[in-house]
Amino acid sequence: MSRAQDRVFGIAEVCREICWHIHAAGRHDITMVARCSRLLMEPALDVLWNEMLDVEPLLKLIPALEKIEAWDVGDAEYEYDYKFLYPPQTNDWSRFDFYGRRVRTLQYVHEGEIDCTVFHCLGRYRLTPMLPALRTLYWYHYLPELEFGPEFIAEVSPFITPLLRHISIGTSPGGPTDQEPPSDREAMVSFFHMLPYRTPLVEKIEIYGNMHDISFAFISRFQQLRVVNLSGLQLRKPYHERETLTALSTLPLLESVIALDVFGDKLVGISLRPGFPSLTHLSLDRAKPLGALILLKMISSRALKTLSISRMDRGSSEDVISCVAYLSNFSSTLEDICFHSQYEHSSLDVGMPIVEACLQLPRLRTFQLCPMRRQEWPTITQKQAEEMTEAWPRMRDLSLPCHITLHPLKALALRLHSLRSLSFGTLFVGGNVASAWMETPILSHGLLKVSIDRYSPNDKHLLVASILDRLFPRLQVGSCAGDQVIEAISILQAARADQEWRVQPTPRSNAGNGT
Repeated sequence: MSRAQDRVFGIAEVCREICWHIHAAGRHDITMVARCSRLLMEPALDVLWNEMLDVEPLLKLIPALEKIEAWDVGDAEYEYDYKFLYPPQTNDWSRFDFYGRRVRTLQYVHEGEIDCTVFHCLGRYRLTPMLPALRTLYWYHYLPELEFGPEFIAEVSPFITPLLRHISIGTSPGGPTDQEPPSDREAMVSFFHMLPYRTPLVEKIEIYGNMHDISFAFISRFQQLRVVNLSGLQLRKPYHERETLTALSTLPLLESVIALDVFGDKLVGISLRPGFPSLTHLSLDRAKPLGALILLKMISSRALKTLSISRMDRGSSEDVISCVAYLSNFSSTLEDICFHSQYEHSSLDVGMPIVEACLQLPRLRTFQLCPMRRQEWPTITQKQAEEMTEAWPRMRDLSLPCHITLHPLKALALRLHSLRSLSFGTLFVGGNVASAWMETPILSHGLLKVSIDRYSPNDKHLLVASILDRLFPRLQVGSCAGDQVIEAISILQAARADQEWRVQPTPRSNAGNGT
């Protein structure tokens, strides 16, 4: 090898980039590089072991462990097990440490195929972290009867290391609802209490599974935390709202909160300090309007872009309107709003006032309002459609339970040029459908998805499809079984594509070909 090559391969960053490029072509290739090149062996092994999708390759590196098939020991509970032949000595960890120090991401998803006490036992024999360079940990034990409790904590704890940035751990959500609380509750309390001290650099935390009780006060000690995701967490008892909101609000870098429950019943009259200075995304799972309003008033951030409520619970009409009206305080930043209601408020007293209040949010790109029933909602007028086009010039995804006629639909098509997804209740064409088709302008709008519950009249599928095709020629019809209008649009698009292909100029043949 020349001196120039020596100098190139002597730069660690260059070698690493070369190995990542080779790895992109296939795992086999980078394995061959690690075996054949002395200069590239170290960076090649770093790339090869960077992400692990199982723990078995790591367990095989420990000579003191022996893998045993379940039927060999008469155990029907597990498929296989690991037995300690003797207590691991220092030299038993040499190969494990040689490869384990390279692991940056560990993803282990299992259903209890092995006896997981082996992980807890391994931790007892370690004086240093199992995987010291680990940055991301995904560890899921999907066993219906297993709660997020002492047993699961014992199996995952050896892999909780100081350099972790992303923790995503948990058990299977759902399962029996009548389970007794864990006898060793102190194990879970101490685990969460110590977690911020053991992993001070964590930026994202996700917790899944069933728990009887948990205090979220520990979250306030994650000073680098940016994302909290509770979407897979099911608590047997409601957590303390005041304690939870206070802990979350004090985090200086927190940007996203996902699937938080807020009700507000026990927060009335309690003074909560403003917080959430960096919040940009707020997603609530179950929320009462009062709880949502209290939480919004706590947010001091002026960068809030997204608000989503998956299950809006019962609340007074005044609370709902007050909650939505308060969003005007974020009018300069709020871009996406999704409300999914579990309770049927009056469409006239609550539904349309929500729409009108959101007209004060000029930066909206997504507005989804999804109650459980649509029949009682009014039909959008021409004036209301024009107000929407003036208020939301950037709108991309508009989903309303209202009904709509052809003229307001034309107004949306002519003025909302960024619209990519549109959803309404019933489309009323009215009058002479053939005349309506003739009066419909031919546009090149970029709308890709349309969802309409019903059409009126209901027996003019081809004409209604022709109207929609004139307004929105780029619809992605996809799988449209059962929707005769969308099926007709698909036929029209195919016919138009065939016609465009036919009228393409035929390339001139080479004169030398004799044709």
